[in-house]
Amino acid sequence: MSAHPSHHAPLRLRLLGGMRLHRPGPGGAEVVLGPGKAFALVAYLSCAPHQTIRREEAVELLWADRDVTHGRNSLRQTIWTLRQRFGDTVITGDDDTVTLSPDIVSDRDEMLQAIERADPAAVVARYAGPFLPAFAVPGGLAFEQWADGERARLRTAFLRAGETVVRAQLGRGEPTAATSLARRINAEDPLRESGWRLLLEALSASGDWLGLAVELDALDAMLTGEHREPEPATAEWIRRLRSTASMAESPPPATLRPDLVGREREFATLISAWTAAQGGRATHVHLTGAAGLGKSRLLADLRQRLRGLGAVVLTQRARPGERELPWTLAGDLAGTLGAVPGSGAVPPAVLGDLVDLAPGLSSRFGAAPPPGPLRELPRRRAMAVTELINAVTEEAPLALLIDDLHWADDASYDALQVLVNRLERQPLLLVTASRPDYRPDLRGLATQQITIDPLPPEATFDLVTSLARLPGTAWAARLPGSVHQASEGSPLAAIESLAYAISTGALAIREGEWDAPLPDVLEAQLRRGGSVGAIIQALEPSRRELLVALAVAGTPLPGTSLSVIGGQSDAVTAQSLVALERDGLARSGPGGWEVAHDRTRDLLLETLGEELPAAHRRIGLALLDHADGSVAALRKAALHLRLGRDIAGVRRAAIGYLRLRRATGDPRAASAIVADLLGTGLEDVLVRSVLRELPLSLRIPHFPRRAAMVASGLVPLLLAGALLLQRPHLDLVATPLGAGPLTPPPTVELRGITGRAVSRPGDTVRVEVASGPGALVGNVAVAVVDGRARFDDLDLQVPGNYVLRFTSPGFTPVVSDTIRAGLTSANPPRLRVLRGTLNNRPIRPDNPEITIRPGEAIVGTVEMSYSTYWSAAAVFMCGGTSWGQPAASWWTVYPLATPAEGAKRTATLNIKGPVSPGMHHIILALYADRSCDYVMSGTNWTIGEPVWGDGNDLSGWGARDLDAARQTGSMTIQQLRNHVEFGPRAMVPTAVGAAVITVRVE
Repeated sequence: MSAHPSHHAPLRLRLLGGMRLHRPGPGGAEVVLGPGKAFALVAYLSCAPHQTIRREEAVELLWADRDVTHGRNSLRQTIWTLRQRFGDTVITGDDDTVTLSPDIVSDRDEMLQAIERADPAAVVARYAGPFLPAFAVPGGLAFEQWADGERARLRTAFLRAGETVVRAQLGRGEPTAATSLARRINAEDPLRESGWRLLLEALSASGDWLGLAVELDALDAMLTGEHREPEPATAEWIRRLRSTASMAESPPPATLRPDLVGREREFATLISAWTAAQGGRATHVHLTGAAGLGKSRLLADLRQRLRGLGAVVLTQRARPGERELPWTLAGDLAGTLGAVPGSGAVPPAVLGDLVDLAPGLSSRFGAAPPPGPLRELPRRRAMAVTELINAVTEEAPLALLIDDLHWADDASYDALQVLVNRLERQPLLLVTASRPDYRPDLRGLATQQITIDPLPPEATFDLVTSLARLPGTAWAARLPGSVHQASEGSPLAAIESLAYAISTGALAIREGEWDAPLPDVLEAQLRRGGSVGAIIQALEPSRRELLVALAVAGTPLPGTSLSVIGGQSDAVTAQSLVALERDGLARSGPGGWEVAHDRTRDLLLETLGEELPAAHRRIGLALLDHADGSVAALRKAALHLRLGRDIAGVRRAAIGYLRLRRATGDPRAASAIVADLLGTGLEDVLVRSVLRELPLSLRIPHFPRRAAMVASGLVPLLLAGALLLQRPHLDLVATPLGAGPLTPPPTVELRGITGRAVSRPGDTVRVEVASGPGALVGNVAVAVVDGRARFDDLDLQVPGNYVLRFTSPGFTPVVSDTIRAGLTSANPPRLRVLRGTLNNRPIRPDNPEITIRPGEAIVGTVEMSYSTYWSAAAVFMCGGTSWGQPAASWWTVYPLATPAEGAKRTATLNIKGPVSPGMHHIILALYADRSCDYVMSGTNWTIGEPVWGDGNDLSGWGARDLDAARQTGSMTIQQLRNHVEFGPRAMVPTAVGAAVITVRVE
């Protein structure tokens, strides 16, 4: 009888997620026994008390299909076989019992040990899948029933431990890891609704709104398939998250976004503070740290986490361009709070002050700004904001997150200090973040201070490896240390350094692993540091000018204002802004575009010098021209015009501001309102200069003793004077969209000197193109009926951007905002190859083609030209190949700025070429949809998810279609969509932009 040498490694038994007895070794595990009755006997023995059972029990478990004598003989034969293979000591016993050697270790025992010591992370790590999956043998019914019970017990232990680990990960700010484990838990038991709720919570915490929408649909499908109603808790999650996902911001273009590393303690403190606030103990947490250390990231992750829990979360950011504008932050805060449920219960005594802070609230609260001495204004406004927060928190717990507090204007800062001093028993979490040493930190009895320090080297290592795996190469071993040294422990600087290296081609991520095509260049770049400065220096002049404008503004600017500042079309400006966002230099939000980070802004401002006033003037005039009755825009315009020394511009802003304030019933003297606008005192020279040039109708205040004024005849005299300063004018009350015919129809009102609509027999209004590429089609002269002229059949047949001018004799003309004439069947999207270099060989635009060896990589750049008049938010340039699996061989080239005519983008290709000889194709496509997998599969977003292999995948185009695409830059495909005319899941002819590169394999 043979026996294995004693120096062999002990045998290990895998029972979870697989069935095998193996022996670990340096070359990998050696499987020595697979599924069968012998394995089942070993598995049962390993789980038995003292690893011993009676022989009768073994026969009943595995040989119940035989009589007792034959069953015992089969057991003896099995034991003999095991001893022959593994030695006499593996299975021992006597005539009544069988015992397994204690040297055999099983993963099931390791999991039970983790359960006993209450280590949920170890339980999750040990659980590799179901216990003895899919095992069945003749005569083994009792064994299968035992395995079913053990399988359910271990699965339940895993699910409970997994939920504990997921919640701990969410509490530490690790939503990516939490989502991954939540998916495992849900897949383990997809009919268990608590698992679905956990997955939805993790997805919402990570801000993955697309993934959240997919899983919500999958949950609906599961419930429908099982013919059951959701549990009440599940129904509440579905309702809340569908509402949250519909309001979520569109995700930014793909950037490097690592897990939150090195900030687990701080994140846990914030979550604990929220728990305390929910219990009715108001808490203020103040984060302080230098620029780039992760304060904003902490707040963003906290916001996602709390929104995933269904909390009411409001965020505000103070901006450098608003620090000289008194009450800006407080006004923004009041406006945001005023839209939250519960704000309607605010005491009536403070409504006027709230409207004074945020004029947009006048439609909700309907109160005029209160009279009173100016010295009382700060106290009243601070108390008004405090009362508004109290009213909101009566409805539900509130988390209020305020970032970049160091840029807050002094008046708003003092109001926040009043709020912090009055925090009591309301369910409120207030989190503020600022740089150190800018001003004394907000402090109160409920304040906790958190100082954000630079990352230690091990945290930088975690940051790098959270983005991609490190290969086992020398440069990869040095990469985390080099990044840490270049960034000096700043997470933002670390990400910028990596992103810059990727943009230069010195670093890449391929299939989830870091790759350094140019390791020497990479290490040289990291030694130099200063990646943001290098990117700024390399910018083309027009994009740098836009970035400088954003830096000088210090506050979000709309794209239309930036087009005026840069002297570019809206399409070109939008394209440049998207490129700046992709490079991590700018970001977009609800208020417009701004510099991505203070560090970038500081670098830009250092280069301006004497050019700064002129830059302020350009920004002020652009804001003034596009104020559109916005108090906030007028205040910002006035600030920049004052800094740009443009007194005439300041006067224009003051006139507009006074008119708006008078319209809301502001009774203050013009001098007080102008001083409020300019952030200066009443005695300021600029205030007096502006007042001297104001129209009389705006300079006269609303005196409280109106009756005496009427009796004396002063009011009629003033009104007559005011009317003399007015002129009859046209008012465009319906601005059209770029759909033909123009919808809604442009509608113009004629207004007299009193501002009321007037109508005289025979009046007409004419319309003409003030700017645009084409002419108007339809009736351009319309009669006035009841004071209005309505242009019902007006159209713009040539796509492009238009401004229309409306005139009528005796009336001041009016011009429209920019109208974008949209896509028509005669103007489909187009995509063309202009030039390029692939594998160091140029390609021709008339017939782009490359010849390669079988399997050779295709590497290089291709400059593309595209045209589209969509103004959709999600227009993509996508790529795919005619070889490989269609569902796996597509990629996103770019999200595009639209509308555009002849815009250019450079696409970088790095593709594994086809192996089989012959003609193959790289297909580039342009279309508006949810993402490129929809575009390349020929599926519209209305279907719910991409459908591949149904005959309309773009990778399966025929030769005739590809030739047509080469010639025209466009192609009509059959797209799967739900359509009103064609019906549900119909194939609808759809135009897409298309370009083709031929790959010849020889």
